Amino acid sequence: IPVNGLTFQYNGITQANVINSDLSGDTLTLDSVAGFNINDPVVFTGTVAGGLVAGITYYITSVNTLTNKIQVSSTLAGSSLSFSAQSGLPLPIQPRRL
Repeated sequence: IPVNGLTFQYNGITQANVINSDLSGDTLTLDSVAGFNINDPVVFTGTVAGGLVAGITYYITSVNTLTNKIQVSSTLAGSSLSFSAQSGLPLPIQPRRL
């Protein structure tokens, strides 16, 4: 099936840096959550920790504009992921809206 972009809105790519993670709350703190919304697809790049995999599409399950924190799921409208404890935190990864 060809995709031409004429039947859906495309807003471009939004980028942000993850500056911290909270294993107890399973949240990622971004330098800004501007432009991110619940159910937006995100792809992490760079050095990844906490059980996330670079290049895999995740979906935002919550956005807190007061604290710049997000949670993600591996499926659209799915449950938020629990992060595993790994070294190298805070995470130097970039989510981007597709």
